[in-house]
Amino acid sequence: MAQYDWISSSDFEIQIRTRLQQWLAESKIEGYPFTTSEALVAIAKENQPELEERHKRSLASARSMNDALDSLDKIVRTAIASAQAGKRTAVTIDDMKASIQANFCNVWPFCK
Repeated sequence: MAQYDWISSSDFEIQIRTRLQQWLAESKIEGYPFTTSEALVAIAKENQPELEERHKRSLASARSMNDALDSLDKIVRTAIASAQAGKRTAVTIDDMKASIQANFCNVWPFCK
């Protein structure tokens, strides 16, 4: 079994979507949790082969789904702050992408 099979699991996407919905509700800001969770899972899946290879070569220790969800929190907080700073009532996919770039590779496994 591959170390990062959980990235392809439906549970991972559900966890991301649930976390997004919680952050958006707490911030009283709108967003697109289904579209956003799909986009984030796509990035993680794209990175999965490299993560597996680095783990096999012992260049990186294995990380868990909880590590990924901690990174998600950082992405969402930054995206919400960006939307609020722009006096917008919704977080967009572009906010999420900008957040990933702003936190480049501090938001594993969503580095892009």
